[in-house]
Amino acid sequence: MQKLFQNKKRIFLTFIILISTAIYINALKSEFVFDDEFIVEKNTLIRSMKNIPQIFVSSYWGEHSKDTLLYRPIVITTFAIDYSIWKLKPFGYHLTNVAINTVNCALFYFFTLLIFSSLSVENKLTQKHYLFAFISGLIFAVHPVHTEAVTNIVGRTELLTMFFYISAFMLYVKLNHRFYFYWLSLVCYLLGLLSKEMAITLPAILVLYDLLIYGIKNIKPRIKYYFGYGFIAISYFVLRTLVLGKVAGQEQVWMMAEDTFPIRFFTIIKILGYYVKLLFLPFGLRPEYEGIKAISITEPAVFTSILFFIVLIALLKKYHHNKILLFSILWFFITILPVSNIIPIGGFIGERFLYLPSIGFCWIVGEFFSTNEKKYYLSFRFIFLIVIITFFSVSTIKRNNDWLTDYTLWMATLKIDPNNYKAHYNLGVIAREEKRYEEAEKKLKKAVELRPTSIPAHSELAFLYFKQELWDKAIEMYKKSLNLIDFYETQGLDLKKDKSGLYRDLAMCYNKKKDFSSSIDSYLKAIECNLHDADAYYNCAIQYKKTNDYKNAETFLQKTIGLKPDYVNAYIELGALYYSKGAMQKSVQFYDKVLEYDKTNFLAHYNMAIAYENLNVKKAIDHWKKTIEILESGNNTEQKKLLPEIKIHLQQLEKKY
Repeated sequence: MQKLFQNKKRIFLTFIILISTAIYINALKSEFVFDDEFIVEKNTLIRSMKNIPQIFVSSYWGEHSKDTLLYRPIVITTFAIDYSIWKLKPFGYHLTNVAINTVNCALFYFFTLLIFSSLSVENKLTQKHYLFAFISGLIFAVHPVHTEAVTNIVGRTELLTMFFYISAFMLYVKLNHRFYFYWLSLVCYLLGLLSKEMAITLPAILVLYDLLIYGIKNIKPRIKYYFGYGFIAISYFVLRTLVLGKVAGQEQVWMMAEDTFPIRFFTIIKILGYYVKLLFLPFGLRPEYEGIKAISITEPAVFTSILFFIVLIALLKKYHHNKILLFSILWFFITILPVSNIIPIGGFIGERFLYLPSIGFCWIVGEFFSTNEKKYYLSFRFIFLIVIITFFSVSTIKRNNDWLTDYTLWMATLKIDPNNYKAHYNLGVIAREEKRYEEAEKKLKKAVELRPTSIPAHSELAFLYFKQELWDKAIEMYKKSLNLIDFYETQGLDLKKDKSGLYRDLAMCYNKKKDFSSSIDSYLKAIECNLHDADAYYNCAIQYKKTNDYKNAETFLQKTIGLKPDYVNAYIELGALYYSKGAMQKSVQFYDKVLEYDKTNFLAHYNMAIAYENLNVKKAIDHWKKTIEILESGNNTEQKKLLPEIKIHLQQLEKKY
């Protein structure tokens, strides 16, 4: 009989591995989508394995850091490994995600066998356990709500967290056999936390498991093991705070800060109810959900959620003796807590958040379909299960196609939710990048209409007008964006860096209109908001130069290189400034500085050649030759037009020399 079980075990496992791989094959053709752009595609930290130590002291968003502070160095390290193999070919990153998901599905199967053989009445593996684990694993493998975690590259946070989470759990269960499993479990717990904050709930799940296995009277000998997990959790928070500088970003703190306690409570209930709905009825999947914040208890979604939880509590009381059902339900609610907005997280709902909590749902489905019943009911359940598996599989494959590109993703979102702000905004950005300006304006205006207080929508519309050289319209929209920032600052948000950037953009518009005085005023305001903005100092210097205020131009250029010593263009401008004064030696010193950072800089060699004609003709000839060499090997067609003139000038200079 045991041999028969082992054969079934291998067959079940093989089937789970095959189906979990097969349904994500079409995900391999997807591009970098959604947040992949900043966390992977434009993340310079992943470009070298030598940066791994730096990754462990950097925010998840790296140099594109958002205020929603996140610390997930393990995930970024895996992207660095991917980059070392695939560079920026999305296929490789998607392949890694699909592989990790397949491993997770197989691990989940073994995890289910391990946990529920001890929670069941038989306290050993039976045929029912293999069937239960198989059905649970199958549901997990094909559930369409997991597409955001698997098909979206940055969803790897969820994949790695689950891998380390259940690995730590399995090692904990096995620690009676080998004590070093306990230490390995602690390591896995730490790696889970360094993959995503959701892993923090593991100790609570372990306590729940021990209570169900040993009972409250016999749990005392297990308590000593909990201290290790507590130490890891505290150490993680200390490390996270040291790296990020604070516990949470202002967007997270502010998101629901103005809401009353009842509104916050009803919003949390509504969110939890929506997550349950997505597990049972995974329709209308999308990367961003609108209108989630609760209005009152009479709101249908809130009222329905409350009613559901009342019924659920009643069922738990009635079936409290069913350890499998109890553990499954509590698993879902414990693991979903970190993203339920009890502590605001900067967003209300994310399908990817369900990857780990959905394990509880899969167990409930597995329990339902593996329970022994009369033959008639078994046949009915089998047909029903096949229908569910087929529907989930087809939905997953179709959903993968939505994640093909940013355009397909947001167009699919609009079909489901025509008034989705994020969809209109992103489609507007895509249209602007593809120079479909009329469509871009339409989408961005709709985004502004849907969310009148959105700074990104207003500033993106301003940038669109800038690209079309509609300076007055651009100025108007930038000013509206700045007014919105002023409003948000009265609410307690610190948006000085954003404000600085908008003032710089506004200054560029005035520069295009040749209103240099207004441009200077805008740059000065940008500097006032961010005293370390080297670009603002440099551009302000250029505006002063255009107004013939060379004294201020020099002052601001010196401040630029003081903030950023490798700011090549600032040295070039200083060299030109001193050349215009007739201070050739000083001019040459600044051009020499340029060549320290960029040995093939055309402007530096060109200007040094001119300057040296009055100081050292031999050096002038050398720099003219280098200038010609750079032009001939370069691709700048405008600069190459100077070649004939430079060659003639060099010949004349060599004759004189």
